[in-house]
Amino acid sequence: MKKTICALLAAALLCAAIIPTAVAGYTDAAGHWAEQEITEIVDKGWMDGMTRSQFKPDTPVTRATLVTALYRMSGSPEPKDFELVPAANAAFTDLPDDAEVSRAINWAADNGIVTGYNNQFRPDDSLTRQELAAIFWRYAGWQGYDNRSSGSLSAFSDRGEVAGWAKTAVSWAIEQNLLSGMGDGTLAPEGTATRAQLATILLRYEAAAAQLPPAPDAEIPAQPSVPTVKE
Repeated sequence: MKKTICALLAAALLCAAIIPTAVAGYTDAAGHWAEQEITEIVDKGWMDGMTRSQFKPDTPVTRATLVTALYRMSGSPEPKDFELVPAANAAFTDLPDDAEVSRAINWAADNGIVTGYNNQFRPDDSLTRQELAAIFWRYAGWQGYDNRSSGSLSAFSDRGEVAGWAKTAVSWAIEQNLLSGMGDGTLAPEGTATRAQLATILLRYEAAAAQLPPAPDAEIPAQPSVPTVKE
């Protein structure tokens, strides 16, 4: 009997060692390189997992996910002229059913933070690194920060692959340490960003914004308290 009990206890301890500890409620964040960032970003309420138990840190981040994170980061302001059903005054015709995400997209469009494609936002499309840089660059401008850039892309062998519309934003994002190279001398502007990378960049932006000067003749608005939003 004692041997049986000991065997059961040993098995239980072995299972406990094998099963990963949940980080911020998500089992797949434990031991990930961005574990600390994911924990912080979830605690702030800026991002949620893709399921109740999975954050899916290595999944490409979507346009809707980034916009929703920035919307929450800004205190979830109500966009102007918002109607959910029907979305008669919506900026885009392909708004998702999720009310918060739809508000976030309209808010971002209202303030020039995002643009679409022929009246479509494509919320489920993955973001490229240069698209992500452009959205953060516009977001900084909306907040009243000086987002001019004097940086250069000359250090990257694939600098010619950066789209003309994204060059200033990408240079600025590198200056602010939001983006960095890939370790092989490339920037990979058309590469996709992951959810873990977005969590890291959001925190980097928060730190950078504290040091950014105001744009000429701009007044930095007071940042509202950000409510914690859970699924």
